[in-house]
Amino acid sequence: MMTEALHFITATTQEETTETAIQALKDQVAAHRSANDEAFDLVMLYMTTHYLPDAQTIFSTLYNEIGPVQAAVFMGCVAEGVIGPQTEYESEPAITLIAGHLNGVSLTPFALGNEEMSQYLQDPPALQEQLALPPHSKLTLVLGDPFSTPIEGVLNAFNVLYPGVPLVGGMASAALNAGGNVLFLNGLLFNEGAVGVILNGDITADVIVSQGCRPVGEPFTITEAEGNLITSIENQPPPIFIQQMYESFTEQEKALLQNGLFLGRAVRPVSQGLGRGDFLIRGVLGIDRQTHGMIVGDVLKPGETVQFHLRDAVTAGDDLEMLLIPQSFSETPAAVFLFTCNSRGTRLYEQPNGDVSRIHDAVGDAPIAGFFASGELGPIGDTNFYHGHTASMVMLRSITPA
Repeated sequence: MMTEALHFITATTQEETTETAIQALKDQVAAHRSANDEAFDLVMLYMTTHYLPDAQTIFSTLYNEIGPVQAAVFMGCVAEGVIGPQTEYESEPAITLIAGHLNGVSLTPFALGNEEMSQYLQDPPALQEQLALPPHSKLTLVLGDPFSTPIEGVLNAFNVLYPGVPLVGGMASAALNAGGNVLFLNGLLFNEGAVGVILNGDITADVIVSQGCRPVGEPFTITEAEGNLITSIENQPPPIFIQQMYESFTEQEKALLQNGLFLGRAVRPVSQGLGRGDFLIRGVLGIDRQTHGMIVGDVLKPGETVQFHLRDAVTAGDDLEMLLIPQSFSETPAAVFLFTCNSRGTRLYEQPNGDVSRIHDAVGDAPIAGFFASGELGPIGDTNFYHGHTASMVMLRSITPA
């Protein structure tokens, strides 16, 4: 009997004590594997803040007993909420994991501490040599601490090292202050920096980054800008341009403005046509009283094509469903890694399981695991970016027959 190229299982528990939670996960894993099963190649483990005091014990015990330690990569973090195959766990204790065999796939784990980030992020080839990263990649998964990781520098380094290769992941959301988050990689616990793994070999990685917005009005050109301050749009002061646009809005669009106004930066030339998925969404933070310029949560340049966007629960759901449509024409993924913003869930949707239920409807009973992040990582076009209010996910499939 031929071995499957990719095979993943999931396990989830809401047992509240450390001992019973560990045992519940071990029992579920044992039920899915035979006594002759080899060690997992990759294990991703996430737990809610309820387990934070015992995080090291839980990670280390499962690393040694489920991994076991021969597993190529065992990584995870503590988060505000976690996600299992069909359920999003918010404001309640839960631990979830996804573990898999990846035949024909190489995995290279790495950790980015203060030394690596301060010395090597400006020199990607030196970073690659320092961390012994492989020359090729199909996918990079990254978990980071938002308080200590210069994530734009990390993304820039990997965009240089592996151009066009998706980097997907999320920032830990267990703490509101520096030093409070917990990351785990192969027996080591980290309170700062980032951990990750590079996958290369016989896999395809379909990435979906749902920013939950829809465009309004028409694309336009920034005529004057400095840093994150736009002082002229189509040769008009931003307040005048926005007022004219507002007057053309439907009543529904005017109501959506209560959720904020967003600006999408085009990631491809206008000549190629622009639609959903072709914009990097950034928040409009306000109007500068002195210059009457528009303050945006990103650095923009004159000549850029941009378009205003609006967001609400219906739009977020529709956007995710639309992006998932192509997945329904492919075979069920071997695994789905999901990183969704902690502003989503029931903070966005009226019903629970807003993101994972849509993914399940699109791809069926695929093994799914993830967490609610304080920032999400994923590509728009061929470049990887840092996002907010976003659901970023990757679906793994084998390119070799089972």
